[in-house]
Amino acid sequence: AARDAGVDALILLNDDDEALIAALAASGIPTVLINGEDPNMLVDSVTPGNRFAAQQATRRLIARGHRDIRHLTFAGRKTMRRRQDGFLDALEEAGIGADPNAVLVAQSFDPACGEERVAHWLRQENGPGPVTALFCAADNLAFGAIRALRAAGFRVPEDISVMGFDGVALGEFHDPPLTTVAVPMDQF
Repeated sequence: AARDAGVDALILLNDDDEALIAALAASGIPTVLINGEDPNMLVDSVTPGNRFAAQQATRRLIARGHRDIRHLTFAGRKTMRRRQDGFLDALEEAGIGADPNAVLVAQSFDPACGEERVAHWLRQENGPGPVTALFCAADNLAFGAIRALRAAGFRVPEDISVMGFDGVALGEFHDPPLTTVAVPMDQF
């Protein structure tokens, strides 16, 4: 379709699908991938330092005294896996053994999926227990997590801190404003 439309080049946003990337590379149409990961380096790409940024975010939580932290993520995107890696890197470097249940995986990045996963975790563990912080791989997950925590009677951030990742504008209007890792998409 792109060739039929006579495009000069393509910009692919927020996608990690290897088959799609391979097809675009094979098409011969110059393509740039933005905010995605191409481990085979078939197309040019610009992506934030997801692993490093997640490690920095987790370091911040650790520096603020948190020792039992959970990571809420979703499967399917390599960028999410890099954020999980950064979370685990920070725990390891701080000498904090990662609980085998430290990573909570939601069905998708939709806030309702984050809410559902955190509600399930809270029911399963009968509350957050010793967990004092939740680092979310996406702000949308954080919004859902906060809803689940509040519905279960927990205060954010007084009872449990929640940090997001992406820096979406809606986070500024949240009560309290969401602490997040801002990804400056306007600078890509």
